[in-house]
Amino acid sequence: MKLKVYEVLVQRTAIECIPTTVFEHEFPILQQVHSKSGPEAVQLQEEGERDIKDFEVDAEYDRMAAKYGKHPDTKRDYVEMVYGLKTTGGLARSIGIEPKALLKPKVTAPKKVNVAELRAG
Repeated sequence: MKLKVYEVLVQRTAIECIPTTVFEHEFPILQQVHSKSGPEAVQLQEEGERDIKDFEVDAEYDRMAAKYGKHPDTKRDYVEMVYGLKTTGGLARSIGIEPKALLKPKVTAPKKVNVAELRAG
């Protein structure tokens, strides 16, 4: 699976600017983390693509929750603030994957049961 990646500069302080590479779906979380520093705190420098093998949305959600942590005031994970709970499928949809939790299972009619056979046991 190919995912977009961004080369960004993160302005941590007035004199400290850190270059980093993040996935496209990670960029809004990074912006949320640094939102108090203003809109220019996270600057997109370059776009690219990376081929990712064995990509799992749930594992990616957990990775970002661990990496970015919780908002100091709300105590909610930043990834949850941007994409909702893992079970809502917001992250999966942003990447272009149909969320497993939202897939409707096939419904089959129950088998007819003969009451007399049940009683006979």
